[in-house]
Amino acid sequence: AGQVDAGRLEAHLAQSTRDYLASVEPGELLLHLELIDELTTGDAPATLRWAPAGGFERVWIAARDRSGLLSDLCGALSGAGWEIVGLSATARHDGIVLDRFAVVPPEGAPAPVEREAALREAVRRVLAAEVQPKDLISARLRRQPAPPAVATTGVRVRISNEVDPELTLVDVTAPDRVGLLHALTCALSATQLDIQLAKVATKGERAVAVFHVRGPDGQVSAADRDGLMRVLGRAARG
Repeated sequence: AGQVDAGRLEAHLAQSTRDYLASVEPGELLLHLELIDELTTGDAPATLRWAPAGGFERVWIAARDRSGLLSDLCGALSGAGWEIVGLSATARHDGIVLDRFAVVPPEGAPAPVEREAALREAVRRVLAAEVQPKDLISARLRRQPAPPAVATTGVRVRISNEVDPELTLVDVTAPDRVGLLHALTCALSATQLDIQLAKVATKGERAVAVFHVRGPDGQVSAADRDGLMRVLGRAARG
């Protein structure tokens, strides 16, 4: 009360999904309204906020949805050196996407103000198509010492049409590695699936990624399920 115009708030809530309404905190909702205002009144492809959060950093991004958007954002952050340890993404009914990343900055990262500027520039360059996310990730891997070998076993892919009558749930558990989320989201986009909701968490050396997706005809059909599982399995294994 008193922090935002009631009509503006109601308009935002009317465009939001049930998952968003069930999970967002009031302070984050106010931040989303700021990001959406900047996005709809400016000419930038995305608006961004950054904040330290005790051992990691949070990055909030608002952007207009398009094919491959989430994979581009994951690739921009990962390619710029940040480790993505958590992700929550949701799309409003009008096509505005609200993403929240939990990231660990690269070793030897500059001061906080400069880190935020670096994040903004990485996102801007990728969304402006000045650089491809896969090229950023490849460059990062060339700069860094060779990481320990990542196990390719233990990848699990689960697909279900029972959770939502209009969407398909895709649940992937895999060994974590640089560029994993970029690879998974690219695989979903390549199969013409639109990501409506994403929840990702890293637990030790393993990542758990849950996506709610919609295809051109709605849910993923039984005939396409096995093919999608193979594509995601290959993406998870690298």
